[in-house]
Amino acid sequence: MRAFYQKYFGINENERISDRKMLNRIIMTVIVVVVCLGLMSMTALAFFSSSVKTGENVVSSATFYVTATVNDITETTPTPVNVVGNHYQKSVTLPASNTVKTYEFKLEKAADADADTGYCIIKIGDKTYYTKQLGTGLLEGETPVDRPSITFKLKIQNSSSQTVEIDSCWGTYSGTPVLAENEEINLTTNP
Repeated sequence: MRAFYQKYFGINENERISDRKMLNRIIMTVIVVVVCLGLMSMTALAFFSSSVKTGENVVSSATFYVTATVNDITETTPTPVNVVGNHYQKSVTLPASNTVKTYEFKLEKAADADADTGYCIIKIGDKTYYTKQLGTGLLEGETPVDRPSITFKLKIQNSSSQTVEIDSCWGTYSGTPVLAENEEINLTTNP
């Protein structure tokens, strides 16, 4: 290999560069540049013409909703109250009453909800209440607890019918919840 280089490209120390050796060096340089450009263009072609096909990517979040049971417990025998709505938003219309009525609300994590925890927002007129976390594997301080349901009472006296909205929310409420187990909301004046 060394003999080949010396014959065609080599220049000895006190030797004049011959035209033939200079031409060989120029030709070799051009060939190297052309080969490099060809390889770079093939690399660019391969990079931009390749494609990857994947199946459909579906992203879905967890779902959390509750079942709601409402009873009028003013009398000794509880009377069920109709709850309407879909999985995430429910509403209860409480009839007008000039006397104080007490209603018991039981919110229970639905069996087919796939989120572990969530909470509910209760709206009564212009007032908003937040429940404690519902679900499994909750931490209260250092203690893990399971709270599949929460029950609270609403004491109200209203001259016209009143709607109570119940919204189910997945995740954790960042504020301080105001409705814990067996809490009572006292709205004995018109809200």
